[in-house]
Amino acid sequence: MKICIPVEKGTIEANRVCPHFGSTPFFALFDSETDSITIHPNSNDHSAHGQCNPAGTVMNLGAKALLIGGIGARALQKLNAAGIKVYRATGETLDDAISKIKSGTLPLFDPTSSCAGHDCH
Repeated sequence: MKICIPVEKGTIEANRVCPHFGSTPFFALFDSETDSITIHPNSNDHSAHGQCNPAGTVMNLGAKALLIGGIGARALQKLNAAGIKVYRATGETLDDAISKIKSGTLPLFDPTSSCAGHDCH
């Protein structure tokens, strides 16, 4: 299964999960079948709030799950409608988030705690 993780850096080493989905500069794509990670730039990271489409990028990458610190209600609904599960991974390193998703200890993102803007964290 492909799992998308918005991250702060364009490298695998010493990377952290980005605190907000809409402004992430990169996406790490973890493939659980091959146990491999690839990094993809987010071409929407400088869009005005509400004008970016990172959910489309996640879908285009073929991800079936997303691990993120924060996400807006509209993006969460769009991903869930596409069958993509969204898990909460705040303050995690990329390695920690992958370990926790493998062990099944990350909670699904609660729609009632979605973000109301880029300054919500």
